[in-house]
Amino acid sequence: MCITVFTTGLIIFTFPLGAYLIFKTYRLLRALSEYNHFTKSLRAKSVTQVRINDKITETSNRAKTKYCLITSHGRLTVPDKLYETVNKSDVIDLHRAAHVNITYAAEHKPSRTLLYLEN
Repeated sequence: MCITVFTTGLIIFTFPLGAYLIFKTYRLLRALSEYNHFTKSLRAKSVTQVRINDKITETSNRAKTKYCLITSHGRLTVPDKLYETVNKSDVIDLHRAAHVNITYAAEHKPSRTLLYLEN
């Protein structure tokens, strides 16, 4: 009697854990496949021009200061050098990987600055 209660509880506990691990493994393998496709296709990229709507600085006691730009394409965390270079209503070029959903570089043409972003 005691053993069946223990095994039933163990099965009820481990089933969601197993399903979660299978889901995370699937997402990891899919991301690795997309990255592999990105590296094998000679790093195909798309360049998008976006307009800067606002500049935001986020400070924290636990992490370093984050510099963010609110663009017409969404929110973007950038290095401090690019943050200090650009102004509101400037246009920057975002370099995105064609098969992977990441932005890996930002370019400000008037100052001839191309900076790689941290993700």
